[in-house]
Amino acid sequence: MKRISGYAAFLLLLTGMLSYQIATAQSVSNAKQRQDDKKGLAAANAGVADDRRDLDRLSDLVMRWDHLMKAGRDGAALQHVEEQIAEELRRDLRETAIQVQKAEHEVKQSTAEVRGSRREVRREAHDGDQNQRALRDDRRDLRDDRRDRRDEVRDANKAEDILARKREIAKEMIALQKRIDADKSADPVLQAKKRSLLSDYLALSREEIQLGLREAAEDTRELKEDRRETREDRKQ
Repeated sequence: MKRISGYAAFLLLLTGMLSYQIATAQSVSNAKQRQDDKKGLAAANAGVADDRRDLDRLSDLVMRWDHLMKAGRDGAALQHVEEQIAEELRRDLRETAIQVQKAEHEVKQSTAEVRGSRREVRREAHDGDQNQRALRDDRRDLRDDRRDRRDEVRDANKAEDILARKREIAKEMIALQKRIDADKSADPVLQAKKRSLLSDYLALSREEIQLGLREAAEDTRELKEDRRETREDRKQ
C-alpha cells in the first residue's frame, strides 16, 4: 500500500478544513438569506392587507359622497365626507411615498447583492478546477441576483409612476374644488369631473395592490430557492 507523505497528508487535511469552513459559511449565509426572505414575504403580505383596507376605506367614503351628491344633499354632511376624503388622500399619499422609498432601498440592496455574487464568481473562477460545484452554484446565485434586481427595478419604477399619477390627481382635485367653491353655476359639470378623478385614484390604488401581490409572489419564489439551496448544501 502506497504511503502518503507528511506534506501530502497536511495538504489533504488543509483542503478538508477549508472545504468544511466554506460549507459552514455557505450554510450560515443561506440561513440568513432564508430568514431575510421570510421577513420580506411577511412584510409584503402585510403591505397588501394594509393597501386593501385603505382602498376599502376610501371606496366607502367615495360611495357615501356620491350618494349625497345624487340625492342633492348639501351642507354639513357633504362637507364632512369631503373633508374625510381629503384627509384619506393625504394619508394615502404619505404611505405611497414611503413605499416608493422602500422600493428604492430594495433596489440598492439588490445591486449590492449582484456585486457580491460577481466577486464570488471571480474568486471561484480564479481558483480554477478546485471546486467546480462551488463555481456552478455561485454562477447560479449571480443569475438569480440579477433577475431579482431586474424585478426590483421594475417594481420601483411602477411604484414611482403610481405615486406621480396620484399626486397629479390630488393636485387636479384641489384646483377643481377651488373652481367649485367659486362658481356654483358650473357645479354639476365640475362635480362630474371630480367623480371621474376619484375613480381614477381608486384605480391606481388597485394597481398598487397588484404590485404588492407581485412582490409577495417574488418573495415566495426566493424563499423556495433558499430551501432548495439548503437541501443541496446538506447533500454535499
